[in-house]
Amino acid sequence: MKKKIEKAKIDLKRKGWTVIKGFLTKKQTLKYKKSIFKYLNKNHLKFKGRHINYVGNSKKFEDIHSFHKLESFNKVKNFFYKGKLYKYAFQLLNNNVPELRASELFKKPKNSGLKAAPHQDDFYWNVQNNKGITFWIALDKANKKNGAMYYYSSSHKLGLLKHKPSFGKGTSQTIKNKKIFKNFRKDYLDLDIGDVAIHTSLVIHGSEKNTSKLNRAGWTFAVKPKNSPYDTKRTRKFVNSLNNQIKLREKNARI
Repeated sequence: MKKKIEKAKIDLKRKGWTVIKGFLTKKQTLKYKKSIFKYLNKNHLKFKGRHINYVGNSKKFEDIHSFHKLESFNKVKNFFYKGKLYKYAFQLLNNNVPELRASELFKKPKNSGLKAAPHQDDFYWNVQNNKGITFWIALDKANKKNGAMYYYSSSHKLGLLKHKPSFGKGTSQTIKNKKIFKNFRKDYLDLDIGDVAIHTSLVIHGSEKNTSKLNRAGWTFAVKPKNSPYDTKRTRKFVNSLNNQIKLREKNARI
């Protein structure tokens, strides 16, 4: 574990992201996937607005694109706070006590999974010192063919950039000045079930549509230092933009 953490620290500093292969066994991963899907299949209709997105206007379980409130499921919360993920987060946050701010499922079903516009997580999170990290656990194999994540390596060194509304489900904001992308290498992930990708809250990342015949589910944990406060002004601005986009989508769905 110590060597993996040291390598991860070097990667996060140099390029803003890293991958740990075999973070969970396939058996462990599929067990958690089964529990999460069972929970969502039973409860997804209880959630609306910013907490859940479907690929179309249908509200069927199989059409869920993303779910943004998994931390409400005790099994998920316990997985973070009582397992090795917490230990990794503590080390990667330079021995600051980690706080789970959100856990999400990007279900991205075969043939219809939506793209995620290139963005920085902290434009959504609004943590004052931009020190958060995301853990992205592959519940299915993920590669360029089925809409795996990509990173603009080392783009975190630019700091927090201006964004604009993307009007995309699950990823409501995107980098405003796309000309900067040409200055960075675009690296696509190639993950097996149980691998984890870890990235800083400032590295630019996104994903393409999933038009393949393979599902591509990813389970995420958004983590920040417990002692890092939120920027309330930035948060209000983001929430207003998000709510306006949701209202517009709901209006268009009724037309």
